[in-house]
Amino acid sequence: FGDEAVRPPVPADVAGASIRCRTPDSLTGEPGIVNITLRYFARAPYAEVATGQQFRFERTPTLSRLHPAAVWRGKALRVFGAHFVLALPMHCRFTAGSRRVEVLAEVASGSALACVVPPGLRPGPASLAVTANRVEWSGDLALNVFGGAAIHVA
Repeated sequence: FGDEAVRPPVPADVAGASIRCRTPDSLTGEPGIVNITLRYFARAPYAEVATGQQFRFERTPTLSRLHPAAVWRGKALRVFGAHFVLALPMHCRFTAGSRRVEVLAEVASGSALACVVPPGLRPGPASLAVTANRVEWSGDLALNVFGGAAIHVA
């Protein structure tokens, strides 16, 4: 990643379709394109497998608050935080009990997005996390989900 070398967390199969590496902790600057060189270290000194590859670095999103903090199933929930990515599809993950449901988010800005609470989510306490890559998720924020039919007063 640029000038920083990392090793995959587990032995990698270079004949396979992919290798997963964690970005270095030093890669904390502004999001953007980072050059990558992939090297296979099985034989001395090494064999370069791919050079000039590029990786789009984005920070992991963080959450600060939800509005409202209690919401009916099937209704939109506004999410506020940081590092939301306009150029990538972001997802919201709702967790209620042992059930997790992911939905596509509508990103309004780098600090605001909206997602619809899944109609099938169990009413009661739940949590929400967001992601730009479906691998690294934000921390969870708590919310309360209402179920049943909404009451409308005329």
